[in-house]
Amino acid sequence: GPRDLRALGDAADRAGKAGALLQGGPGCLAILLPDLLGLEELAERLLTTLAEPAPLRVEDGGLLQPGVDAEYDRLVSMRDAGRSHLDGFEQRLRQETGIGNLKIRHNGMLGWYVEVPAAQEGRVPPDFIRRQGLAGAVRFTTAELQALERALGEAADGAQARACEIYQALCQEVLAQAGRLRSAAAALAELDVA
Repeated sequence: GPRDLRALGDAADRAGKAGALLQGGPGCLAILLPDLLGLEELAERLLTTLAEPAPLRVEDGGLLQPGVDAEYDRLVSMRDAGRSHLDGFEQRLRQETGIGNLKIRHNGMLGWYVEVPAAQEGRVPPDFIRRQGLAGAVRFTTAELQALERALGEAADGAQARACEIYQALCQEVLAQAGRLRSAAAALAELDVA
């Protein structure tokens, strides 16, 4: 998982630092240098790409550091700004309808909806689409709210998909360097015993 990749980045970074310290050192340890050096680029890529702390699973979100990928940052910004868009939309609807206690809410079954007290239902504009009636409230949607919900969902899905693409690319880079990582781990173990 992401934490494992981050740990590999830390280990590769430490192997390079250990190798740098050994340069010009005793000849018996100099034999370990080729195995300790050469993973600096991989270490830097992992450590600058993956968030600290890295999530346990890719699906948990928060995988990448800001600034790593412009498209990912754009999608995350859209996703995160969604609540402020909804708040602004709610304020605008309150002003347009004159219903001061109109609220935009979300649940798993309906998604985003506009809720007004049942007593205020008569003040609702005709373009509101009735979704659900409750004892004390009525829930509606609008074409604009549906479009906003769709855009927010697409941004969240797009950010997750882009993070997965980048994560898969990192995994491929690590797999391509698996032999070198094993050699570095063996050299570090040898150095630890020496």
